[in-house]
Amino acid sequence: MQFIKGRNIPLTLQLIKNDNSYEDEATVTYTIYENDLTTVSVSAQTAAWNTTHYCYYDLLDVSVNWLLQSADNYIVKWSISDAASGFPSVMIDDLCVLTDAASGSLTSTSISEVSDAVWDEIASDHNTELTTGYLLSEIFSRNINSVSTSGSLVKVVDFGDILTGLSTVGYTLYNANSSIYQTRTTTGVYAVSGGCYAVNVSYTNAWQGLILWDTGVTGDTNYAIDEFNSDGTTIRAVNFGDGDAGLSTVGYTLYDENGDERQARTTSGVFNVGGGCYAAVISFENAWKGIILWDTGDGNYAVDEYNVSQEVSLASNINTNVKKVLGLVHSNIYMDQPSYDGNDNLTSLRIRIYSSAASVGTSNNVISTYTVTSVGDGSGKFTSWKQVET
Repeated sequence: MQFIKGRNIPLTLQLIKNDNSYEDEATVTYTIYENDLTTVSVSAQTAAWNTTHYCYYDLLDVSVNWLLQSADNYIVKWSISDAASGFPSVMIDDLCVLTDAASGSLTSTSISEVSDAVWDEIASDHNTELTTGYLLSEIFSRNINSVSTSGSLVKVVDFGDILTGLSTVGYTLYNANSSIYQTRTTTGVYAVSGGCYAVNVSYTNAWQGLILWDTGVTGDTNYAIDEFNSDGTTIRAVNFGDGDAGLSTVGYTLYDENGDERQARTTSGVFNVGGGCYAAVISFENAWKGIILWDTGDGNYAVDEYNVSQEVSLASNINTNVKKVLGLVHSNIYMDQPSYDGNDNLTSLRIRIYSSAASVGTSNNVISTYTVTSVGDGSGKFTSWKQVET
């Protein structure tokens, strides 16, 4: 779960019984710890049952209950009592607080201010005229298109009390298009307590995807799924359990934070990860926060939050557009599929630009594709030349 520093945090927990009904009579509280699992950041808070979305819910007021909040990774410990038998007394989740809007947000920064900031960073002196061409030249010479956004996120999983103390727990990383990013590994996974496990996952290039956990128990493997959004963006996942594995009917409905329906139910883009786990890339052009209500198509539901900030959206768009500009000035570019007329004038051509030099000429890491068309007028001449993004 990822949230913006300084903004109230919606937290949800869903308890599903063996008959796929919902436990709605439990007493649910939560405590937020720093990533050492010892230092308490938010003392015990109560989550109340929400009859609309079938979950326990609390909107954490950070101005009252988290005055010393900082951008970092945290652990949420859910405490459950008075529930039907079969539910653990403790569940663990991860929480990431991203940089707040007051510390450099592009939402309150003009384009001229951004330009001045870039100028201050790259110019050894200020005697050169500040022009777009000069900035692009400096960017190109420094190969900024290959700069990586790297780091790590703590990820946690709760398999319940009966699966405590396992040495076989591992995980697989999937890209947002469902392809495997990293094959299954147990490296770095450690037991926390009570069937809870954790790992610190490193990433590069602001990677986003899925982490599919499994217990590794031969013949009786349990699965859990979580999103991995290092840049605060858009992939979302749900786990309906083995009993709902392999479905083609899973879909979701989006609700605004006030409960109004934002997007009607759809199954478009939902893909099966395995073990009853499903995922979809859910994106908006602008910042949006609200609720994702998943369903199997036959009456089973799950709920999740969606929080993407304006500054994250703008930063992502700027990053992509800068890379496009670099490609158009012939950085990591590949031209193929040429066609010629009877005078050997070029009539069409495909151009692809890439985020990685190692991928040039392949179908990997393509930022954008363009089609060039021209109209010839005798040998070695043309009357028009058009380049269109496709």
